[in-house]
Amino acid sequence: MNINYVDYKFYNQTISTENEFDELYNQLVTDYGGELKLLVGVSPDPSDIKMKRQVFIEGAPRLINNKSLPGLFVWSANDFANPPSNDIEPYILEEILLELFTNN
Repeated sequence: MNINYVDYKFYNQTISTENEFDELYNQLVTDYGGELKLLVGVSPDPSDIKMKRQVFIEGAPRLINNKSLPGLFVWSANDFANPPSNDIEPYILEEILLELFTNN
């Protein structure tokens, strides 16, 4: 069997820091056989209690800059289309993702 990509649900893991983000990524790269196969799943929902957007925003640039992150997927992009009214930065994740992937 040949698995080309794994879209791992990072947003479904309890990750509190950039270091935990890196540790999980590195462990999954080992588990799934290479960094070019692992896509990081992120949630734009500001009420996500397992992995806050800020943890992803702080953790992803290093992986992208090192060319070790082949891509990502956004879970429930509805929060981009209809952000919660209490979100003070409703499009921050979208803006950062666009900047990260268009500048690299």
